[in-house]
Amino acid sequence: MVNSAISYFRKHQKFHSEIGFESFPEPALDDDVVEQIAAEEILELVQQLRPIYRSIFLMHVVDGYQLREIADQLNLKEGTVRSHFARARVILQQLVIESYPHVAQRNWGNTSLQ
Repeated sequence: MVNSAISYFRKHQKFHSEIGFESFPEPALDDDVVEQIAAEEILELVQQLRPIYRSIFLMHVVDGYQLREIADQLNLKEGTVRSHFARARVILQQLVIESYPHVAQRNWGNTSLQ
């Protein structure tokens, strides 16, 4: 699966855009949230990410690749990979807040990201 994703993104690399890493807040993730949401539900949220975000997120979190290794495999700059990963985390945090407000409210208090 990883190699297929890498091939796809190499082929369609012209469609990605670079986003400044500094513009995204660091999500405050709480381990209790992960424990309260089933793995299948988390994977459904991950599937909602844009393909580039999803691939980078899965390669880093699930497959254990370092961001530098992902950058090399996808022929991207390391900063681009870092920004895509950071953006994926922020989007996932927003999806958790939207999909599970009772869990997010209890664990994060104020659900505003700004």
